[in-house]
Amino acid sequence: MRKKNQDKESSQRIMGQIDLTQKMLTDVWTKFRLFQKPANFDSRLAECERLLAGVKSQVGVLDIRSVEQDVVQSQLDQCMKLYKVLSEVKGEVETVIKTGRQIVQRQQTEQPKELDDRVTALKLLYNQLGSQVTESKLELEKSLKLSRKLRKELNGLTEWLAATDAELTRRSAVDGMPSDLEAEVAWAQSTHGETERRQPQLQAVVDLAEALKAVLRGHGGLVDDKVSLLRCNWIAVTSRAEEWLNLLLDYQRQMQKLDGEIKEVNEWIDGAEKKMDEMDSQGPNDAVLKVVLRAELELTRGKMEEVRALAQELMCTRGENCQAQVGPKVEQLNQRFDTIAERVVSFQDLRVLRNRKALAIAPQWYQYRRKSHDLLAWLDDIQRSVDQLPDPPEGERVKEIGSEFDKKKEEINEVQGLANQLSEAGAANLVEPRQLQLNTRWVEVEGKFIPFKRLCEYLTKLQALLRSVSETDFKLNSPEYWPAAYYNLPQQEHCLKVSPALVSI
Repeated sequence: MRKKNQDKESSQRIMGQIDLTQKMLTDVWTKFRLFQKPANFDSRLAECERLLAGVKSQVGVLDIRSVEQDVVQSQLDQCMKLYKVLSEVKGEVETVIKTGRQIVQRQQTEQPKELDDRVTALKLLYNQLGSQVTESKLELEKSLKLSRKLRKELNGLTEWLAATDAELTRRSAVDGMPSDLEAEVAWAQSTHGETERRQPQLQAVVDLAEALKAVLRGHGGLVDDKVSLLRCNWIAVTSRAEEWLNLLLDYQRQMQKLDGEIKEVNEWIDGAEKKMDEMDSQGPNDAVLKVVLRAELELTRGKMEEVRALAQELMCTRGENCQAQVGPKVEQLNQRFDTIAERVVSFQDLRVLRNRKALAIAPQWYQYRRKSHDLLAWLDDIQRSVDQLPDPPEGERVKEIGSEFDKKKEEINEVQGLANQLSEAGAANLVEPRQLQLNTRWVEVEGKFIPFKRLCEYLTKLQALLRSVSETDFKLNSPEYWPAAYYNLPQQEHCLKVSPALVSI
């Protein structure tokens, strides 16, 4: 029994030694496995986690919130830096992940689950960041490309609109209508054509804006503001240009209508003058005179009223340039029409005179009519010259006009003499209305010129007085002059008599 107990105790000791040995062996094996784990793995894993955490903290700045090129370019530069960091750390991350998996698999760590979770998280974070940065890079590049195109198109249209608006403002700032209508219509039509050519460019801006809004996602309002402003400018400028073109075309149509009616009246006057000349050479034809010329005269008189009404409307509503163009045309037409009308009417009166054996005055009558017509035309021309005189007037030009008046006085006296002869011969009814018109016109135009003539004469005398005063002042202040002048009593007496006369001027 005792021996049996001793064997049992011996057996238990051996088993305990075996267990202890086994435990020691396990500890040694565990330490050996831990010893096999790369010594710098933990620091490398921590460094990878730190780098990726830094990238993650900066990914938020890549969200596109602007359409300005410098802002987007700055974001793209930052994105490229993060992209470079991920590219440089890629190999290390893959190595750390692979090593971590091996450590877990070989149980070379005391916390394999924790290490496995860290390695898995590292892999997921790297893939996530890589996807985000790559996507941001593509979107930023696309956004920058679209922004550049949009800015180029926007700037091009904006500059054209600004230049067109400034030129339109300059051209339309005239009082009424422009002086060179044809050139102005050509510019307005060219601008209209350019507007149509620019229409696709405006549509391109809209299309680019829509594409850019898709990239911006929730920040499309930034693009809408720019496009909306461009649309407003486009509508404002192109509408003004269209209105200006329509106004010019309407004015052009009115001017063409007026020119056509004036041409029609002039053509009738030319034909009537030709018929009257034939009658003068071949003798009067009562049927032609009464049926044709009288009827045509009345019809043309109605046309003249239309011409005058249209001309008056244009000159009252279209400004100074229109007045300068239309006024002389209508005035000349009025003179021609009045002349031919008077000739047609007076031809009948002259025929009566012929019947009364007054055929001898016909040459004087036509001579009087021609000279009086020439004088009336000269008065119209000289009035325009007087109206153009500056204030104060130029002395030489005033002398030229005065000289012309002196020459024409002889002609008007000659015409007055012819009028007196015709009146004495029984043609007073023909002569007196025209002579009254001529005399009234002469007084009217000469009355406008006389104030300029008097002012010029006054300025001439004033200059002479100033020269005389200057010379006298020089002599009074000249020491060399005094001794001789002091003893020259006759000269002093002459100066005393002349001075009051000069002052009275």
